[in-house]
Amino acid sequence: AIADFNDNDINDIVFGTDSDNLYLIYDDGTIADGFPFVAGDKFRLSPIIINYFGEMIIVSGSEDQHLYGLYQDGTVKFDITFDNQITTSPSVAKIENKILLFIGFDNGDIKCIDLNGNIINEYSFNISSSVVGSIVFSDLNGDDSLDLIAVNASGQLFALNQYVELLDYFPIS
Repeated sequence: AIADFNDNDINDIVFGTDSDNLYLIYDDGTIADGFPFVAGDKFRLSPIIINYFGEMIIVSGSEDQHLYGLYQDGTVKFDITFDNQITTSPSVAKIENKILLFIGFDNGDIKCIDLNGNIINEYSFNISSSVVGSIVFSDLNGDDSLDLIAVNASGQLFALNQYVELLDYFPIS
């Protein structure tokens, strides 16, 4: 993931490694203070960077079944432990004027998390087998609200509205 963390109009890079490290490296090649952040297992999914009113938040899942939210100085904003393996990079949506993260798991769960690391159960659900690929958002039914689209390992395509109700004709096999 890339973003300008040091306000010099040049993008910096965030990436994870198989050696359990998450790095923030500035455009000049230096490792940012507070990095690498060390987790309990590999970072194999792409991190995301959220610029929330000027506050840069790095969010990444690790194979240690944790979702980490980090400030740009490497300190932890949130650390959520799950019972299942995270299978997707976080996806971001604005629903009812809230910025929310969605991640998929190997048991078919899709969890919704706010920027403080709280799980929002009203937007969390299960699609019956491992979530694969990215979770994406679009207004499929023309009602001026985002719909969530996800695919499971059984080859089913799910589309749900913001109230976590399946859209007509979904899932599609």
